[in-house]
Amino acid sequence: MKQSTNAPRKCEGNSQAGPGRTFTKQRNKPFGDATRSPPQSLQQRLERLERLIEHLRLRHRHLQVRFAAALVAVVVVAYLPSGSSANGPTALVGQTAPSFPVVDLAGKPGALADYRGKIVVLNLWASWCPPCRAEMPDLERLSRAYLKRGVVVVGVDQGEAAARARDFATSLGITYPVLVDDAQQYGRVYAALGLPTTIVIDANGVVRAGFDGALTYAQMSAAVEPLVAKS
Repeated sequence: MKQSTNAPRKCEGNSQAGPGRTFTKQRNKPFGDATRSPPQSLQQRLERLERLIEHLRLRHRHLQVRFAAALVAVVVVAYLPSGSSANGPTALVGQTAPSFPVVDLAGKPGALADYRGKIVVLNLWASWCPPCRAEMPDLERLSRAYLKRGVVVVGVDQGEAAARARDFATSLGITYPVLVDDAQQYGRVYAALGLPTTIVIDANGVVRAGFDGALTYAQMSAAVEPLVAKS
């Protein structure tokens, strides 16, 4: 008996051939898959793919946020000195200001201790920091205004090469002394939570104030005036 050329390609209902039924072998059908859903249209497949991509994107973003938070926590713990509090640069107020041997812009040895006997405005900065750039002209102004009154501004570049720090300071017309702390020792011991960070030290070498973030000229002047008045 000749088979019809219009026979269906897969069974409907019972898979066993019988009277009045047509049997067609199903290809590549997984064993036991008796309730397989009908084929999806191209539009349905695209929508499903878009949902999958969005799910993966959101999951990836969530993992990025968690990783960034963990990284910040690790950096803060590693950066802050042992025993320092969450007060940042105010943590050492009342204590003798630590000093570390580094170099100046010319590559010669220099340190905070070299300025003992003067009121020091110690400013930690870096060339990649926009608030540092904005603040430095006011520091230069403060240096010129108070130099003859026993105040010295000392900039300490954090983590950069001397050539980079020198070019940056020169471009801004900075004349006050600048030290280069490529190991960021000053940043760690003064608990700098960010840059710029400013520490005000009296003539006896004791920390009197600490500031996290850029200052205005008025704020700088207000910080040193009481010390100048006592000197």
